[in-house]
Amino acid sequence: MKRTKGLKLGKQAMVWVLALIAIMACVVLAACSSGGGTAASSAAASGDAEASAAAEASASATEEAAASSAEEKAAASSAEATQASAGAPEPDQFGVITADKWADIYPNQYNSYLANAYNVPGYKGEYAEITAESPDTTSVGDIQATADSGKANFLADDQYPEIKVIGKGYGYAKYYTEPGGHTYSIWSIEHNGRLGDVRGGGTKGILACYTCKTPQIHFDAENKGGNESWTLGGLTPNAEANDVELKVNEAGEELPGWKQSASNGADYYTENISCANCHVNDDPSQMNIIRADWKRVLGKAWEENSLDIPQSAMVCGQCHCDYSMALSTTDPEYSNGEPTSPYEADTDGTLSNITPEKAYQFYNDHDIVDWTYASTGAKMLSIRHAEFEIYYVMEGGSTMRNTLNPATGEKYNCVDCHMGTKTADDGTEYTSHTWVSPLDDPEISETCDSCHGGDISAYVKEIQERIDGRNHVLGERYADFIHNFEAKVATMQGEGDEAALTLDEAFAAENGIDADKLAKLQEIQREACYYWNLPAADNSEGAHNQKLYTACLDKLEALLDEGDELLGVTSTAENFEAWNAEQAKAA
Repeated sequence: MKRTKGLKLGKQAMVWVLALIAIMACVVLAACSSGGGTAASSAAASGDAEASAAAEASASATEEAAASSAEEKAAASSAEATQASAGAPEPDQFGVITADKWADIYPNQYNSYLANAYNVPGYKGEYAEITAESPDTTSVGDIQATADSGKANFLADDQYPEIKVIGKGYGYAKYYTEPGGHTYSIWSIEHNGRLGDVRGGGTKGILACYTCKTPQIHFDAENKGGNESWTLGGLTPNAEANDVELKVNEAGEELPGWKQSASNGADYYTENISCANCHVNDDPSQMNIIRADWKRVLGKAWEENSLDIPQSAMVCGQCHCDYSMALSTTDPEYSNGEPTSPYEADTDGTLSNITPEKAYQFYNDHDIVDWTYASTGAKMLSIRHAEFEIYYVMEGGSTMRNTLNPATGEKYNCVDCHMGTKTADDGTEYTSHTWVSPLDDPEISETCDSCHGGDISAYVKEIQERIDGRNHVLGERYADFIHNFEAKVATMQGEGDEAALTLDEAFAAENGIDADKLAKLQEIQREACYYWNLPAADNSEGAHNQKLYTACLDKLEALLDEGDELLGVTSTAENFEAWNAEQAKAA
């Protein structure tokens, strides 16, 4: 069960993958330019009560300095707002003011944004349907980057091979590597190995894949009648085909809709994640949420800023959260093609509905299914990177989320740990827009060390080995459970290349699995995937909220115990590893 280099690459994953959560300040070009305060600790330090106490004491000692900093910050923001609104650059054809247009007004932020090009995506993988010969490293500026051969392939035998079994039949089981910088967001859709040949039109993806990858799609929707007009209409729920008809306008012309083929976005949308994703388009000193579903989730929490959560974090949570692009087969409200948040129901502005249990219940209530596991018939869910809710909300949130940063007098947020305040050559302070792990930025990690015994790297590594290590072991056990389930209910069907293990209810009955027991086992497989995937998809590998991860993994373990009892077979990580070794030998 020990990975030969998994932990080494896990740290590397922390270095780059944690950059993903940095969208939680998604190109804060002006709001950050006045200086968000020096980062004094890492979001990865969740759960350290002693560190919290030390930070709070330090915050109290520097309260007066923090207040002065806040006043200067407010004055600078006001000046920037005046400057931005007075001289906003010309927008593109969609109405988006692209990042390069702000280069002269905010050169420090813009240049640091371009530096994300050095974080080149992983683009080769044996499980990819397609691979790119080389990434486009010039689309975000003149930086000449080279592919990082050290990018982890999470499907490799020394990483997380269980994903190939847990996600069989879904894209993540085909291609899953460490991601690159946000300046490759559009490129990643076309070359991530999950969707097929997007430019060639052979995609399995939908236009909604661009929702978090470019601001242009949201402006495009608004230009064509607004978000509600751009969604799908005339849907007849069909659990097997999910067939849809596009809504038409008064002239009978079809509106594109979120469900249209992803290939229609190739060469059409050109702006990567940039300023307009997270800021008012013509005034980047002001934060903005561009995803309509996320605004509905936050409600008063955003409109009235009624919670103790920075707006920058709520803005970035619009993509660093869980969501689904699958259609409900029973509820037209969630069958329009727009990405769906599982936290929308009964939103009251307190975010009280953001819990794992309520999210899972939402998916069940609206019959949302990402894919069906062919050999068992389980209706599966794939959970996205839920960093916002894990860090800020679930199980009370992270310890760091409730700890004061002595440099600012405010609680630690994403900007503190993944961007940091820098000083330009002329002495100007600005917030960096090179999104990094705090472990990869000496200035940030040095401030973390002050509360974490002088070695934040060792502290984080211990958390990751313990939490992510358990997730990995239970993931392997879960994969073995699926094999045991298949052995009881599936037979090989089809011929030649089409032959595959397929659910056979008559065979299941012969093995003592009647309809009721089959349904229960299918539900266990679905729910176990949720509780494995929620912590697995968070990019901190356990560091953001240890209490939440532990609760999820305890639930997963209990589900697997229940499943084993129903099957009469014990699942173990060791059995999976033995099976995987045999597969590798046969290949």
